[in-house]
Amino acid sequence: MQNRMSLVFALITVWLVPQGALLHAREPCKLCSSACSRKDSAKAEFPLWRQSPVELLELWDANTLASFSLSQLDAFAQIHAGCCPLLSRAIQCNLHGGQRQSHKRDVSRQGKRGRKQRWRQLTAAYLEEEADLARRQAVAMMRHVWVNYESRAWGMDELRPLTGEGTDSWGGLGQTMVDSLDTLWLMGLREEFERTADWVEQSLRFDKDVNVNLFETSIRQLGGLISAYALSERPGMLAKARDLGDRLIVAFGVRPMVHAPIKRKAADKKSAGILGDLMRQMGLSESALETVLGPNEDLNQVTLEPAKPTPLPYSDVNLGTGEVQNLANFVSLSEAYVPIEWKALALFTGNCTYVVPQEKVLRVVNQTAELDRRGLAPILLKPDGNPFPSTENRISMGSRGDSFYEYLLKDIVWSGDEVSPLTKRLWTSFREQLPTLLVEANPLAAMQRAAESAPKPVRSRKRRRRQSAASAATEGATGSPPPQ
Repeated sequence: MQNRMSLVFALITVWLVPQGALLHAREPCKLCSSACSRKDSAKAEFPLWRQSPVELLELWDANTLASFSLSQLDAFAQIHAGCCPLLSRAIQCNLHGGQRQSHKRDVSRQGKRGRKQRWRQLTAAYLEEEADLARRQAVAMMRHVWVNYESRAWGMDELRPLTGEGTDSWGGLGQTMVDSLDTLWLMGLREEFERTADWVEQSLRFDKDVNVNLFETSIRQLGGLISAYALSERPGMLAKARDLGDRLIVAFGVRPMVHAPIKRKAADKKSAGILGDLMRQMGLSESALETVLGPNEDLNQVTLEPAKPTPLPYSDVNLGTGEVQNLANFVSLSEAYVPIEWKALALFTGNCTYVVPQEKVLRVVNQTAELDRRGLAPILLKPDGNPFPSTENRISMGSRGDSFYEYLLKDIVWSGDEVSPLTKRLWTSFREQLPTLLVEANPLAAMQRAAESAPKPVRSRKRRRRQSAASAATEGATGSPPPQ
């Protein structure tokens, strides 16, 4: 069974590591085998291959050292012993063509300052190499996933991992495609990005009779389109984001900005058609044609009626009809406030209407929950901002509450010096109250107390008989049971 598990682990490891790294895989370094060999060092009380070098304390503080993984600390220990970490090409011992010497020789040839500088170079080289390996591994995994999505579920909301079939679980809004645009760009998968962006501009439509969640659609669809425009500067991405924003904003009780259709005469349509054919032959996309010539057909004017004025937004909205509702009769704290996506849309379109509802939500929650004084708010709210009466309602940093506090910090980072004073006050108040929700504990001390209070096990019948005889003798002499 153990051999079988080892084989499975080895196969998983080979699958995860990119092919380029496998070319340089080799056995662990056997130089200074007394320090590197786990078999030899296991006899020591503290195996040398698991001892972190003291020089690390001169480079990082305790909190930074605590953030390193066990494999990273093992690598530092191997470097300290004059060995080279597994799979590393940046740091190699002289057995593998490098110039790494053992730690004793480094100490004899360099002073304290020189050793510190040398350790800074070695650790930086290893961490940079490890980060590059992780990046290449992530890109390889993303490419693997995307190839399967393109071949099996192109244009659909998601790909089912077990059956390999595509499904429109989000109303046919191209969820995976829109949500992956910025990832494809940042990973350097530009061909995949261009194919996906072309599909979004030409095939994705939001005038559908489908109910969507305001929060999820804002952070995934709206955020995905805006980030794609910010990275690529493709006008079609911004046009789609503006169309979606105008359909979502009715949930805040705001009438969307209507973009008047372009009316053409018959002669203008004929000329535009001839010119459009010529431009298509030149390879221009449909979005570029619409930017130059306007839409090919007269557009249907958007007539979404705004909802009744409401202090907090409705949780769900129909993209086609503009109907809004709170499916659970309450508003989640984390879903009411989504400032970054809407502020970015306002920035790129020059329409401040998108920002006003976010500031209103923050004022309402502050008034009803006294956030500037208490720092924390219940996770379930009535449409007017007051706490929703339910036994499930509570103060929580988890589901239905976490995003609200995250967005306070994100807004401060996004807005910089122009952030509103209210946002800064609420974030400061939250930071002051946060320690009251935390419990500090020393796990080592707790383990020691548990070990001391646990009864000692009786290891043999002979010892158990001796203890029973001693207890009986004590009871007979004192007339009372012995103290425990």
